[in-house]
Amino acid sequence: MIVSAYDPVTKTFAVPSLAMHMGTSLKIVSNELTHLILKESRGFQCRSPAEAEECLKHVKKFRKLVESCWTIELSSLANKHLQEKRWQKPLLVPLVSDVKMFRDQSLKIANDCISLFQHGKANIETYKLLANCSLALLIVFNRRRIGDVQFLKISDYNHENRTNFVDFKSALSDTERMLTKKYKRVVNGGKGSRPVVILVPEIIQNFISAILQHRKTYVSPDNEYLFAIPGSTITWGKGDVALQQLAKKINLKQPQTLSSNKLRKHIATVMQLLNLSQDEVKQFSSFMGHTQKTHEEFYE
Repeated sequence: MIVSAYDPVTKTFAVPSLAMHMGTSLKIVSNELTHLILKESRGFQCRSPAEAEECLKHVKKFRKLVESCWTIELSSLANKHLQEKRWQKPLLVPLVSDVKMFRDQSLKIANDCISLFQHGKANIETYKLLANCSLALLIVFNRRRIGDVQFLKISDYNHENRTNFVDFKSALSDTERMLTKKYKRVVNGGKGSRPVVILVPEIIQNFISAILQHRKTYVSPDNEYLFAIPGSTITWGKGDVALQQLAKKINLKQPQTLSSNKLRKHIATVMQLLNLSQDEVKQFSSFMGHTQKTHEEFYE
């Protein structure tokens, strides 16, 4: 097990999660190889039907070996090691003071970028910084997975998904009605093709408006992603890079804890203090983009 760096002496893996998933990958590869041999695809053509039969027999034996032994001999061992690493490793979540400072300083940096645009002193670095600030602030505010936000397209952001059903409005309190005017609701495709709701505060809407206004100067019109970074080989902005770059720029106490996953664990930990009912936990889990079971197993 060179790939997952298995140590036969200590019976541990450097990458136990990879060892757990490798069995499934090998079965998929076996199926694909069988498919290619049967179709006589280029590079997989045998010299005779007998040779093809022999190859298929070897592939079938290999797949049977993986199915019968992988779980017992490797996956269970890797899972044991993974679970031990989890409870032995202390859970570090962002400090509230760090999150607040990150938000405040990111807003300040973004406002400085807006000021530069207004005075005609902006350049490509200003645009990059504004895009990264907007992306990072949106991740922090919504506690979303990085992919839920960084893959947001301009068309999805501009798409109005409002309802005119008056019964909904009458059921809201005055405060809730006010909040519906302050936040823009955007639906994006999330993990597992689930629809994910992203709430965009008014201040970040202003930043995004500036991004869209000056976008044509720095980003190709063929790029459909909202947080695209000029000069990058990747067409979308990377949320993890945005978070880490800003965390280094801002003097946080624990900058290493500012990641999407840790932010999600942070809000889940805080929500436990509220002693939510099962229905409320289900609603919260749905908003966070995962099932209640996942929430209870990994985030609490």
